[in-house]
Formats: sequence, structure tokens, C-alpha cells
Amino acid sequence: MHAASGKSASATVKVSPKAQVSEIAITGLYNKDGKALTETTDLSKDAFYLLVEGKDQYGNVVDEAALDASNAVLINNTNPLIAKVATDFETIKVNGKDVTALRLNGPVTAGETTVMLISTASGKNATFKVKVAESQRTDTVTFEVPDLVVAKEKLFVPIQVLDKEGNLVTDEKVLNDATRGIKVSGVTDAKVKKVDGKIGVEVPAENVKEGYISLVAVSSTGKSTIANIQVKAEAKPVRVEGVTSDIKTTVLTTGSSAQTLSVDKVKIIDQYEREMSDDQKEKYFTGEKPKYSLVITDEKPKDGEGAVNIVENKIVPIAKGTEKVTISIKDEEKNEVLTGSEKSVTFRVTDGTEYKSYEVKPVGTVYDDVAGSGNDNDAYDKVVEVYGVLDDGSKVKLEHGVDYTVSSTNAKLNADVADGKIDVDKAFTYGKDETEIKLPLTVTINATGEKLTQEVTISKETPKVTKLEVVANGKATDLAAGKTVAALENVSYDAAKVNAPFDFSVLAGDVADIVVTDQYGVRVVLTGSNNKFPDGTEFVSTLTFNKVDGELVFVNNGTASAKVTEIPKDSVFNVVVSAGTLTAGPVKVTATSAYSSAQADEQKAKDKAAAPKAKDKAAEPKAEDKAAEPKAGDKAAEPKAGDKAAAPKAKDKAAEPKAEDKAAEPKAGDKAAEPKAEDKAAEPKAGDKAAEPKAEDKAAEPKAGDKAAEPKAGDKAAEPKAGDKAAEPKAGDKAAEPKAEDKAAEPKAGDKAAEPKAGDKAAEPKAENKAKVSN
Repeated sequence: MHAASGKSASATVKVSPKAQVSEIAITGLYNKDGKALTETTDLSKDAFYLLVEGKDQYGNVVDEAALDASNAVLINNTNPLIAKVATDFETIKVNGKDVTALRLNGPVTAGETTVMLISTASGKNATFKVKVAESQRTDTVTFEVPDLVVAKEKLFVPIQVLDKEGNLVTDEKVLNDATRGIKVSGVTDAKVKKVDGKIGVEVPAENVKEGYISLVAVSSTGKSTIANIQVKAEAKPVRVEGVTSDIKTTVLTTGSSAQTLSVDKVKIIDQYEREMSDDQKEKYFTGEKPKYSLVITDEKPKDGEGAVNIVENKIVPIAKGTEKVTISIKDEEKNEVLTGSEKSVTFRVTDGTEYKSYEVKPVGTVYDDVAGSGNDNDAYDKVVEVYGVLDDGSKVKLEHGVDYTVSSTNAKLNADVADGKIDVDKAFTYGKDETEIKLPLTVTINATGEKLTQEVTISKETPKVTKLEVVANGKATDLAAGKTVAALENVSYDAAKVNAPFDFSVLAGDVADIVVTDQYGVRVVLTGSNNKFPDGTEFVSTLTFNKVDGELVFVNNGTASAKVTEIPKDSVFNVVVSAGTLTAGPVKVTATSAYSSAQADEQKAKDKAAAPKAKDKAAEPKAEDKAAEPKAGDKAAEPKAGDKAAAPKAKDKAAEPKAEDKAAEPKAGDKAAEPKAEDKAAEPKAGDKAAEPKAEDKAAEPKAGDKAAEPKAGDKAAEPKAGDKAAEPKAGDKAAEPKAEDKAAEPKAGDKAAEPKAGDKAAEPKAENKAKVSN
């Protein structure tokens, strides 16, 4: 109403109910990368969402707060074993727009589950079928059994595995998955793995036994395949094939050292016509009682005859010419040479006049370490090697100075190489922005005057990693010797024995040899902290771990300090080594025992608590204290702090009394068991109990300050009160050796010191006479 005019107006206002979620819809399943949801999806790392749209009764779209309001929407999931659903809505970005969503949670399994959202206000609902697809699963397995399987040798049987669609399954993780892979049985510790790019079943050598074995493989679909395999007898040496390249069969008459024909330098063939490995040869030909040995003889065995002599299996050149050396195998158990095992090798000794030509081994690039790093290191020295070539193509390494000289028109290089070696002890001069120079090198053959030239590259570029090799533990020496060594791919690891986190030092010390090589051919074996080349140039090396199976814990992964701190038994992980810019292939590590950092720390704490303090160490007494002679009131078995039970003073050694103190050695005619009257503290008269001496003589009840552990002869110092361990002296204590002056029990020959008089109970003193120890 208007007050001045009196006019009025009226209107009807309708009050509507508050807005509530009335309609709801699930518009789809979303993953930011568009991936499919499968049974191997890790939802903690790869998020999947149900996209949700809710409206109130007025048709307005509501936000996640309205959906999350108490009892606004009920969420129902028909099969949470397939996938779980979050209980709260959230807002995510989809194509740049805010969308309300409900996240799926794992773990997931193959199958379907239906998610239903119900509006409590209207009763309307929306449903969506969440389908978790199967990942690749094994269906059929085919064994490819090798033609030859030998006992006590590691067995690898290649297999071909197909999935349901007929595709090859080559992923080790799939093949070893408990649900999707294959299960192998029949032989202990048979495992599916990839070796040299091939998938197969590997059986440890100790489980490959002569006779027949059966391998059974069952796929994820329940289809089984059996391979029956004949295992032949263990390999043994039967003949010699020749010598390895380590033995030079052509040598000079002078300057050539003797060559040892050890078994590792001889090619041995087994009964299956295979060359035996170094490990096999070591097994049969070495040790305290080897089963076999080599017998080496020459055509002219007399000293001084022929071209060579055999001295303790060494080939010693003595004169120009040729001579056959025969190598045979002897069975030590039968003490006979194996028939047909012999092989003759011809050795040629030359004086150099027969060479048809000469060769200089390419020197390659030499590191100017003085200009590069400022350090002159012998590892980068290069020797100029020269060979004489004979008419049969064989080569003989010549000796510098005796057979040839080396020079250069470059004054600095000429002075450097005069001794036949380039060591670059003084820096060379380089042009602007240049890191290398090329210099001429000349080799002159003394016998003929022939000159052989070569261009040598000198570089000041600091070393860098150009090759990275991870090989079996102990195989770095083979690499250094120029042998071909296979990369380490699989290894069993006794974590409990090592009892430490698996880190670089453990990998390099207990598991593998890690070898890096620079552009100058210099090798370095890493130890975990040695990330330097010999000239001091540093490089970075790291470890990266990947879990294959088991609840492993990785710390600082991908760094130099990476380590595995929790290693359950039978867990499997891959470790990848990187050095410089190179990365080696993965090494699969299978733990045969467990290690836990928490348990190790707990054990250390226990060991620390159990360790005696310095003042309590029984092995470190004060010089004047005797652990076995505590004062009255002290525990006989608990010497003073610092007392040394096993080290009494020289003057106190019970076994070395002074001559004048030898109470235990009576004069002729004296009874060893009857000392003087004044000394008879422990010898009662006839009829008296041996354990009842006079009150003042009770050795078991010493006055303050007396030594409770030194009773007089006859007293039973070895029977303390209950609880005292008198019979367990500390190491070094001799409870049965009293002092020299107390040796009343050492009678002369013929006396029976151990037979007390009738009625005496030497072994059972009264309770009050037992040597007391105050607690």
C-alpha cells in the first residue's frame, strides 16, 4: 500500500522445494590416454573414470558437491571383484571442460560389473557396465627338445607359446603370470625365461640327471604338453684337439720365453665331440685329486736335442727347427693314458732369417693424457708391436732393439718412441680448436733395413665410455685376455648370505663384473665407487631396478645410490646398469633367500646390545687382577671389569712354581698326602670327615680380602652354590691346576692320591664347607 495515495497492489508468490538431484546419467568410461581397461591395468597409476551428469528437478546441471551431499545419490556395484568404485565424486578435465566423474579403483580382474547410481529424491537411476578385458593369455605350448641333453649341464628347452588368437607370446611377464602364463612341472626348479632372445624352459645343471626326465607345461586355458627327454651320461674328456691361440707355435730362438701347456690352453674334446669349457676342464684336471691329467712328450726328449725341450709341461725353445709335441690325457684313477686321446702339435723355432715379410700392428689412437687431464698414466701407453711372417703364414712377435727400431720425423714423438713405446710424458702441440694430430711413425727391421711406416693419431680428448659390459662374476679377466664373454642375463642371488641392501657395490662385488672401455681401449672394472678412468676423468654410473615379481622396495631408483632394501625369497627383479651415455642390457636377479633392511637393523641393534662394554670384556684384565681369583664377595664366575681370565701374571702361573715352593714334590720317604702339621688345613685325621676342617681353616669361608676361588688342598672349590657355573671356566682358565704351593695332591709314583681314608667323603663336603661365593 502507498501511504500517501492509499493505493495498494498485491501478488501471489509461490515457494518451490529446494533443488535436489533428481536425474542422473553415466555418459561413459574415460581414460586420458584412451587406453582400454584390461586385467593388467594398474588403476593406481592409470586412472579410469565413469563420467556422470546430474540434474535437479528444475533441469539444472548440479556439481560434485550436490552429488556428494548426504544421501543424495546411492552407488551400487554388482561385482566389486571385477573393479571397485570410489564413494566420492570428483571434477576432472575432459577436453578442457570440467566434468563430474567417479573413479574406478583396483585391483581389477577380467569380467563385467554393473555400476548403478540412484537419486534418493526421485528414485531415478542410471546404470553402466564396466567391462575389464582379458589381456594376452597363453593357450598352447610346444616344446623344441634339443638333440643332445647331457647330465649335470644346464638344460634349456626352447618353447613356442600361442595365445587364444594364435599370436606368439614372448613377454616373460605374461608367461610367468600366475593367471595368464604357463605352469611348468616335472623337474625341480624348472623356470620359463628368455635366453639369447629365445623363450624356453631352463633347468639348473644339478637337476639334470642321467636317464629320462619329463617336462610338463600347462597353459592358462588348461591345455597341457609333455616333453620326454633322454639325458645322456655326464661329459668327460676323451681326446686333445690342439692348443688355444694363447700358445704360440712359432717362436724365436732368442728372446722367447717358455710357454706352459696348462689345461686351460689346451683344447679338450668330450665323448660327444664338443670342446669342453674352462669350467669343465677345471673340474676334471685341477684340485687336490684330479681325475685326469695331461701327458706332454716331445719327439726328441733328451736335453739339448731337437727344436724344443719339455720342462715341467713347459715348451722351451732351444734351437732353430721344428719338433712335434704330443699331448695326451691320462686317467689318474686307472693310471693309464686314454687310447686315442693324443694330439701332436708342431712347434717351429726360427732365428728370423726365414721371414718372408714383416708387419706392424696398427697402433691406433694414443691418448695425450698430459694435455688432456694433466696426468701421465701408464694405462694409456701404447707399445709398437712388430711381427715377422713365415712362409706358412705364421707370425712371430719380434723384440724391440734386437729385431727392429722405431723412429719418427716429429722430434717429440721420435724422442718418446725410442724405447718402442709411446707413453706421451710431455704434451703435444695442437692447432686452434683441434683435439688431435696425426704423426708419422717408422719401423726399421735390423736384419734387412726394410722400413715400415704408419700414421699415428695423438688425441687430447679426455676418455669417455664407449663400451659397457656386464658379465658373470670373475669374467673380467677373460675380457682383458681378449676372450669373448657372453653378457650376463640371469643370476641367482643369495640375499640372506650377502645380508645388505642390493646396490652398486653388491652388484659389482657379489653378482657380476661391470667393465667399461674408453675410446683408447682402456678397461676399468667398476666397484661401485670407482667411476674414474686411470687418468682421473670421472663418469656417472647408475642402476635402475624394475620389479618382475615380489614385494620389493626400491630406493633412489635410477641413481648411483639406487638400492633394493626389501627382497623377499623367490622375488625377481631386473637391474639395468648405465655408465656415461651407455646402458647395458637388463640382468634378471632371482632371490634364493630373503633380505630385509628392517630385520637387519633390528639384528644390529640386538648385536650391539649383546656386545659387552669395554670395561666388561673378560679378555682385557688389568695387569694386577686375576679373573679366576675374585675377592670375597665377588662372583667366582664374574671377574672384575677388565680382568683377563686367561692371562695371569707370570709369577702366578700354577704350572710353574718356584723351586722352593714346590709343596707338591715331597722328599723321598714323605707321604705326598700328609703335609706338615701346620699345613694340614684340608687333611682331617683318620676317621674325620675330609670336608670338616677346623673353623679357622675353612677354605670355603674366606675372610674379607681373601681369594674365594683358591681353596686349600682338599676343599672343593669346584662346587659353588646353585646358579654359579663353576664347571664352566672362561677360555684359558685351568680349574684343575692349583698353585704350586698348594699341590698336596701330587704324590710320588705309586701313591694313590685319589683314595681317601675309610670314612672320608672327599667328594661330598658339608654344605657349610663348600666354597661359598657371595652373590
